[in-house]
Amino acid sequence: MLVPRHATRHPYARGLVRAGDGYVHYRRAGNGPVVVALHESPRSSLSLLPLMDALADRHTVIALDTPGYGQSDPLPLATPRMADFTRALAAAVDGLGLGRFALYGTHTGAAIATAFALEAPGRITSLVLDGLAAFTPAEREAFLQHYLPPFEPRWDGAHLAQLWSRVGDSYRWFPWFARTPGTRVASPLPPLDKFHETLEGFLLAGDAYRLGYACAASFDGRAALAQLRVPTLLCAQDNDVIASHVGRGVASDHVRITRPVESREEWAGGIRAQFMIDAAQTLPWRPADAPRERDPRRVLLEWGNGFLHARGRGEGQSPALVIPDLPDTAAGALADIAAADDNAGDVRHWAIDLPGSGASDPVPHDTDLVAAAAAAVDFMRDALQVGQGAVIGCGAGAALAAPFAGAQVCGLSRAQWSVPAAQRDAHGAAFLGSWFQLRDAQVDADPAGGVPDARRLQQRHTALWTGPQCALLAQALRQRLAEDTALRARLRALEGEAN
Repeated sequence: MLVPRHATRHPYARGLVRAGDGYVHYRRAGNGPVVVALHESPRSSLSLLPLMDALADRHTVIALDTPGYGQSDPLPLATPRMADFTRALAAAVDGLGLGRFALYGTHTGAAIATAFALEAPGRITSLVLDGLAAFTPAEREAFLQHYLPPFEPRWDGAHLAQLWSRVGDSYRWFPWFARTPGTRVASPLPPLDKFHETLEGFLLAGDAYRLGYACAASFDGRAALAQLRVPTLLCAQDNDVIASHVGRGVASDHVRITRPVESREEWAGGIRAQFMIDAAQTLPWRPADAPRERDPRRVLLEWGNGFLHARGRGEGQSPALVIPDLPDTAAGALADIAAADDNAGDVRHWAIDLPGSGASDPVPHDTDLVAAAAAAVDFMRDALQVGQGAVIGCGAGAALAAPFAGAQVCGLSRAQWSVPAAQRDAHGAAFLGSWFQLRDAQVDADPAGGVPDARRLQQRHTALWTGPQCALLAQALRQRLAEDTALRARLRALEGEAN
């Protein structure tokens, strides 16, 4: 049984909603009139948990991961425009069965929220724009030219050193690339957990982190404010790096502007008051209001107090369940299956994110991790109606697949490898060192395999640093193999069959 990754005052659920060709992931809390909330780049709905706690006593708050961020699929476009993000937002709220609702956005989310309110004012009861960027032409040009360097995985790990420095610099200067006394941020550095949550946002988005940022920076927030025809509050907290942009907005009959505030309670109180406007015109929302999808390709299933995630690919009547390597995710496992078998598209493969990995929540810390992972596999086999279909273990996942009749393996069993711990520290030693540990372990284990692909290696590194129990489960599997001679023999036999 799983538990939520993050503690909150109000319990929250998680879900997926189809939006075009992909899925949007969301967190939901509370009861009452609906507030849809949009986050800043490169974060996710995770950063909106404090807002959800502040509103959930009076509202149903649905915080969405913007496409390409957090656990939402990216838009299938190389250079999406603002209209593409608002179209995805419309598809998500339609998929949830929402009619009229209140809308909150911060930074990138504020730009998307403003654009949506201009396109569909009849759907918005009230609007809060928390830190809407209002760049001058010169600021916009500098931002687009320097703020968004590519995130390109490199064999030597230099991209991770640059990322670590960039995240730290963004808390010291704004914009982060203009490191001068005049651009120094007055606020102190954040706690280590918040630093790593920002780092996690970049890792999950990858190079696509630039897309939402670019749309928001290109959006003329000041001009858009003058066109709004819905009740709007423009606000910010005084530690917001663009708090000064609030003063660049112009109030109107529809737009109310408040000064940046220091008190978090004053900030939350202003937002609560704004969302009471026309709240009676918004019906409470229930999960049952969302239309049921007939042929899902991603699922989040409740198991205990948390959620298990699985991702599907291919067609066919006899589905197979794929157990990923560690560190890795369902998406990586499906890619490995497709690369290893030209006929993989003829079979519906479902890949699970193991507990505490990928988009799946963790198990309690005092739980037997191997037993919990095995139970999660059993639960998913039943829930996805895999039945007697094959169970395929990739890498370390082979140790969990081996007990099943007709089990298969994909790739070398890495359950005996040493997976580095994702131990958070203030200076990035573990973050950078784990790249070389993963890289060198793969090279040493397969001398004839050549140089590992840096992009695929980065996917594994991201899985390690965004999966709170990934390394712990790998360690527990190694221990189980060391103690279980029958399991080791079974794995050797399966690897022999695969070869």
